[in-house]
Amino acid sequence: MSTSSFDMAKLSPNERSDAMRTLTRIMEMLADEPTNALVDEWFQRAVTQYDELMDGRYLHLQRRDHTGRTSIVPIDLSGIQAPVASARPIHPALPPLDQADVDDLNTVFTFLISPCLPPPLQGDESGTVFVLAGNAILPLAYEFFDHIEYLQDDEPVTLIISGGRGHSTDYLYDAVARDKHLRDIGTEGAAEADVLLEVARKVFDIDYAIGNGSVTLLLDPLSTNCGSNAIESKRLLDNAGIWPKRIFVVQDPTMHRRTLASFEKVYAEDQRAGRQGMPEIQGWTLQPKVVLGEEGALEWETDEADDDQLWEPARFVSLVLGEIPRLRDDQNGYGPSGSGYIAHVDIPQDVEEAWGRLHTRLGVKS
Repeated sequence: MSTSSFDMAKLSPNERSDAMRTLTRIMEMLADEPTNALVDEWFQRAVTQYDELMDGRYLHLQRRDHTGRTSIVPIDLSGIQAPVASARPIHPALPPLDQADVDDLNTVFTFLISPCLPPPLQGDESGTVFVLAGNAILPLAYEFFDHIEYLQDDEPVTLIISGGRGHSTDYLYDAVARDKHLRDIGTEGAAEADVLLEVARKVFDIDYAIGNGSVTLLLDPLSTNCGSNAIESKRLLDNAGIWPKRIFVVQDPTMHRRTLASFEKVYAEDQRAGRQGMPEIQGWTLQPKVVLGEEGALEWETDEADDDQLWEPARFVSLVLGEIPRLRDDQNGYGPSGSGYIAHVDIPQDVEEAWGRLHTRLGVKS
């Protein structure tokens, strides 16, 4: 891999204009979610790694030329009047909260983690495919792989582990490093799917299960957001000749509902849904609640995970508040009336009202 760079000031006016359009589009996408989609003829994949240097701000992109050669391109963004996303955003400290704030947070969060069903007790004989979407909530992965081990003892299981390198991948790396049972896993530069496969190997002998046919593993090391989790998972199943009756998705609680809506969207668009039946999209995730701690701080109430295995409070609030605008089916949302990334989602009025109060009260940028 080679490293190259260019200086915006040295480009011709036309080149600078093209570069600015490209960078603006990339930054708009990265301010929301990174993507593996072809951005334009210059850049194939945005890499969510950023450095703030003393002499300016540099956006690191991965560029692939016509020969397949890959290079990392640090682009000097000094003086460019456009928002630059951060792979590790700094979340301002929350103001002291009151019980009304906590009640509103739980109202919105409970909506995001629903519908939530217990994992099914049958594997392939019921036409079920299991999908673990890459995330940093390791207790979720532990419990999920425990369930897969239980299932494969009796019936074959089709399992997808989905996740490339995205804007939250560093959080998974950090979670693995903090876990005394996992810290020997090498994470540097690894896709989330590869890291989570190593977690599975710590839980049970998945390689033996794959070898004897108890588990069919499909690995997606490319997807970087909820939409591409669904797209890449469907592509893997299509290539394997599998049209599932049911897809059981396991995801970070804050992204649970959006991920289910992403799977609903990509399968509903396939004409086979009318002929062979639309797969039933179900999901399970952890269901912690927040409670009011000392001096108005947020604390977790759950038996499913330790506090340090969940989100830092300010990041949690940012994630929760950021989901509702995405789920809306309007011109600014991800639904059919907006970006078209997800199926229509009905947001109850009490959830919208709770979100509005939180957004006004906390002023968190979502």
